[in-house]
Amino acid sequence: MTNQTYNGWADYTTWNCALWINNEPVLYNLAKACRDYNEFLFEMQVMCGFFETPDGADYGEADQKEMNELIQEIQGT
Repeated sequence: MTNQTYNGWADYTTWNCALWINNEPVLYNLAKACRDYNEFLFEMQVMCGFFETPDGADYGEADQKEMNELIQEIQGT
């Protein structure tokens, strides 16, 4: 059986998106203001007009469960 995770995340896309959210102040503060990852995705589209990290990872393809957990962690809940 092969390990299908990437640095402890579901996959490369999820890891890459989480990395950018945690390390880019604008994205971090946006995540902190959102109730969940769906709201974050909506706000990203409205405010920024882009849906990919600078590395080309699609925010919409990140693992929803793990990204919701990230949002909760950022909010301290």
